[in-house]
Amino acid sequence: MSSTRASRVHGACAAMVLAGTIAGGTVRADDADPRTADALFDQGKALLDRDRVSEACERLRDSYRLDPALGTLGLLAWCHERQGKIATAWREYHEVAELASKAKAFERESVARRRALALQKDVSTMRIDVVSAVPGLQVLVGEQSVPQGSWGKAMAMDPGEVTITARAPERVAWTRTVTIGTPGDAVAVRIPELARTRAPIPVAVEHRPLPSRPQETGSRSWTPPVVAFGLGAAGLIVGSVYGLRAISKNDASSGHCDASNACDPEGGSLRDEARSFATISTIGFGVGLAGAAAGTYLWLRGAGQTRKEASTRPKTGIAPLTTPGGAGLSMIGRF
Repeated sequence: MSSTRASRVHGACAAMVLAGTIAGGTVRADDADPRTADALFDQGKALLDRDRVSEACERLRDSYRLDPALGTLGLLAWCHERQGKIATAWREYHEVAELASKAKAFERESVARRRALALQKDVSTMRIDVVSAVPGLQVLVGEQSVPQGSWGKAMAMDPGEVTITARAPERVAWTRTVTIGTPGDAVAVRIPELARTRAPIPVAVEHRPLPSRPQETGSRSWTPPVVAFGLGAAGLIVGSVYGLRAISKNDASSGHCDASNACDPEGGSLRDEARSFATISTIGFGVGLAGAAAGTYLWLRGAGQTRKEASTRPKTGIAPLTTPGGAGLSMIGRF
């Protein structure tokens, strides 16, 4: 008999001892589902007998999840050994031995320890060496987190590809995929110090207070002198027009008045109109001259004055002034 066949026979015999009977040699949890678990166990065992190993392992794993029976775990370890998952089977044999010892199932304990010892030389291992344990560093094998106590130590691994990831806050994640080869392979993975993530470049912002309102410097307020000049021009126009009309009315009255200025009714009326027009003309010329004088004064005084300064000054005003003896402009305010 070849060594491989002999190993299979010994393994099958060990599996029979480890599996035992579901009802008599198991320790069940209070929330177990034994009926479904028993059915899955029977299916797994039948599939294993027909060498449908992968399907058998799935049924046995589901059975053990529903009802963590010692016999189911022993047969699952044997299934994984046949599947080539040596590291998984080795761990499960050790677990069976511990549980059997607590349950005083000494024959099962002995068999489980012998199977674990037989697989020892074929267990592949991987060691993860961390160069710098930066704060918050997390190491994962696949989706499984590796505790810091296992860093730098050989870990039993099943053959195949596996992805190792290292990540930490404010660091660039590091990933590496390695292949665990033939039984007994030993792989070492070195995780370098994780590079820092690039910090955002600070942008210098200059804070300047916004002015409450634009400053106006050196601008001249044109309104007061323009108004004064406009009023003066209007006065001169009125004075000229009514002056000409006064002259015309006075000339027309000459034929109705004698040298002593005695006039007939029509001449008297023309002389009255001439005097009224002359009065208006005098007032117009007075307003015109006063407006021109005021405009010139305001123009000279307002040179170089800002709008803001002008707005703070008391207001000035110009009003026509008539008296029994003449006419003119009155300027009211403070200069």
